[in-house]
Amino acid sequence: MAGGADEVHELIQRAAGTPYGQAKTAVLERALGLAEALRDRDLALQVRLDLTSAYQHGAEPAKSFATFTRCLAEYDAEPGRFGEWETHYLLWQFKWITSSMIRFPEVPLRRAQDALTEMESRYHKAGAGLHAVYAQRCYLAQHLGDKEAADEWFHRWRTTPRDPLSDCEGCDPSGKVWHLAWLGRDEEAVELAAPVVAGELTCHVQPQGILARLLVPYLRTGRLREAAGAHRRAYRIVAGDANYVDDFGDHIEFCALTGNEARGLEILQRESPLLDRAASPRAAMRFASAAGLLLRRLEEIGHGDTVIRRPGEETTASALRPRMEATARELAARFDARNGTDEQSRRVEETMAAEPLVEHLPLTPHARRVPAPAPVRPKLPEPAETTPDTLLDLAERSWDQADFRAALATWARFDELYGEAGGAGLSEVQRARRDEGRGFAAGKDRPRETIAEWERAVLGYARAGDELRRQAALSRLALLRATLGDEGDWVAAAEESAAYLDAHGTAAQHTAAAVRLAQTYHEAGRPDDAVRLLESTAERSEGPGRPLLRLAEILAEDPTALDTATATAARARNALRATGGIRLATACLLHARLQRDQAGSLGRTGDDGALGEVVQAYGEALAVAPRADTALRAFAYEGRGEALLALGRAAEAADDLIEAVASLTSVGANEQAAVVRVDLCRAYLATGRPLDAAEAAEEALAMLPEELADERLAARWVRADAQRDLAGPGDLEAVLADYREVEAGLLAAGRWAEAASAAEAAGDLLMRLTRHEEAADTYARAAGLGDGDPLLTARLLRRRGMAVYKLDRQEEAALEIFAEARAALAGLPPGDPDVVWESCRIGCEEAEALDWLGEQAQARERCMEAIAGFRSIGANEAADRAAEILASIYWDPGGDEDDDEEPEVAR
Repeated sequence: MAGGADEVHELIQRAAGTPYGQAKTAVLERALGLAEALRDRDLALQVRLDLTSAYQHGAEPAKSFATFTRCLAEYDAEPGRFGEWETHYLLWQFKWITSSMIRFPEVPLRRAQDALTEMESRYHKAGAGLHAVYAQRCYLAQHLGDKEAADEWFHRWRTTPRDPLSDCEGCDPSGKVWHLAWLGRDEEAVELAAPVVAGELTCHVQPQGILARLLVPYLRTGRLREAAGAHRRAYRIVAGDANYVDDFGDHIEFCALTGNEARGLEILQRESPLLDRAASPRAAMRFASAAGLLLRRLEEIGHGDTVIRRPGEETTASALRPRMEATARELAARFDARNGTDEQSRRVEETMAAEPLVEHLPLTPHARRVPAPAPVRPKLPEPAETTPDTLLDLAERSWDQADFRAALATWARFDELYGEAGGAGLSEVQRARRDEGRGFAAGKDRPRETIAEWERAVLGYARAGDELRRQAALSRLALLRATLGDEGDWVAAAEESAAYLDAHGTAAQHTAAAVRLAQTYHEAGRPDDAVRLLESTAERSEGPGRPLLRLAEILAEDPTALDTATATAARARNALRATGGIRLATACLLHARLQRDQAGSLGRTGDDGALGEVVQAYGEALAVAPRADTALRAFAYEGRGEALLALGRAAEAADDLIEAVASLTSVGANEQAAVVRVDLCRAYLATGRPLDAAEAAEEALAMLPEELADERLAARWVRADAQRDLAGPGDLEAVLADYREVEAGLLAAGRWAEAASAAEAAGDLLMRLTRHEEAADTYARAAGLGDGDPLLTARLLRRRGMAVYKLDRQEEAALEIFAEARAALAGLPPGDPDVVWESCRIGCEEAEALDWLGEQAQARERCMEAIAGFRSIGANEAADRAAEILASIYWDPGGDEDDDEEPEVAR
């Protein structure tokens, strides 16, 4: 049986190193089963005490009632079996049990009150103070809504000295803050919480707990920056943990009260799978009531049809709201029935009916409020004249200039004045022109409706004898039907119309018809004919911008025509400067993209000159694009941000990428916004903002579909880089898992060098965790992936050597690996600064191993070579570090006259 007891002790030790949750609980439950099978009562008692704690902090407090009751019974039966520590631990757990009783409506109120009385009695007998007892009595009075009693107990709690059974100095203020906030004493709450918020007093549930309690007090006292920071800081700690379902409710409520409905919806969707695993009915009630508030707000701002994905279902905000409200009300009713009050129902209704405290509180630089649906018809200044022809001319001119908002608004104004009864005096041509306008408005979304309107316009023009307008409408019809793949010789129809307009129409009408014919050729699979026609039209036209732009767009589809397409886009951009507007902005965007592609094809992606031209082109697009064209501006910000990031101008890049994410989100392009977030993460990291980077990466991962595997890998990688800088020792395993997943994904995609870099990052993290053997294996694997890059291979072998050196008595093995690293550099130019740097780093690592082996002379020689090498490339800080290693090496010249003085160090 001795082996069995050893196994129990081993399980207890394993559990001690495992975070609270199902894994820790499972280990302790197994340990308890073994201890009971061994009939070892003392060992079983130790496990039960630990298991009570695991249940409490692992989102299963209901299970702790049984283990605690068993321990208490054993104490009453044989108090002599309990040492000082076990007795203290049992009395400490009394606080958890009395608190948990409040959270379950199944536990009778009298039983909870009796438990508090018993707790007070046992604390008296143990000679302990009543500080913790008064706190628990205050919590019960709060739950019942008895403010007078709660305030009395709070006074005693606050004025009674702390004792060994008091909650820790991080948790005790959290309960007091909740009480003060409940009474509306927000300033006191904020002041009391300051040391915990500052990080002076923490534990495994703080500061996240107190920060959640402070969210509303911060808002009500106007501390908006602190409120945003508290939400971000606390939610990052608790995300995905079933023990914090009630805190999720606090964060969802906060988002609904601050105009951050989009963020609240993200939390709701991410955490709703944990609702069924809530630690208690009270936690579930808090989550459901806050969800009801958020969903109501989404409906009120016009997003009731927003799709919400939950385990096993896809629903909408409007459909989910009554279910969440019903859950909250049903749970509140159960509590009130148990308590004989209406307090919990009142709180639930108060939560669900709450109104925003702030119109919109930005949580991150790229966070923007969920926009209300755009008005169907924007309001524009009334034209000076409102005759039918004036309005139709204005609408058609706006449409031709791609100012679609103005065109739609003008047509709508025409309908107000001349539609239905007001249009009795319209001419046939005016009616046909309005029909054609309705066809434009139907657009790509309703092409069959467009065809019907344009056919009606063709008939109207024919009746009126306006052949020019009829032929223009016929050419539009031909292009649209060719695009849709309808049966018919649409090329011939477009050719016929273009010929007529060339012979009889104005220059502008001919140019427009020729561009439509070229597009028809392109749709019919005749790109060469399209290119020739557009080239000749541009040469003949007084305004060549439009045919040149379309020509550049067609050429851009052919990778072999990249140079020609880029030059053509530049010509279009120059020509369109005379008119400006959306077409010029479009030409700038196209030219910028082609310049970037061209630079990449020449291996000049990082060329400052080429990228500077790209930045300038995107900048011109932003300068001329209408403010109302959010989508076009979003793509310009995105492109310029990417170019600035490649130039190393990360702060400027972040500003542009923030605008891109916000703009794309506002127009519903959520997938593209998620893709841009990945570059934004990199910009945040490069500017020393790891928290922003981690949050943006997590947002991206929540939004990116599985089929965008490369983007998901990039987001996971940058999240790992950010979390590496933020995480405490207990959180590094999750970071390591990210790096390993990234490495596996890159290997599956055949991206060997990038996989080696991901493996290197994992190795660095293992070194930080002092898991040197795993680190050495990881570096070895990475080195095997870097065969095509001698410099990378050398660096990875050097790192592997350092990991091996950290192992017991492996100095000689480490030196052999360092020799392999030097061999990897053998074929590279010895004067290359990167080669010099790596060679010197290897020398420093060799010096430490040689010194350990007693080879001080060789060690010093390596150091001096490294110092000289570092200084030769201007790496003076590295040279200084090598000099420190040299100074640490014990030197005994052994009495040789020539060696009496220290060797000269290169300066």
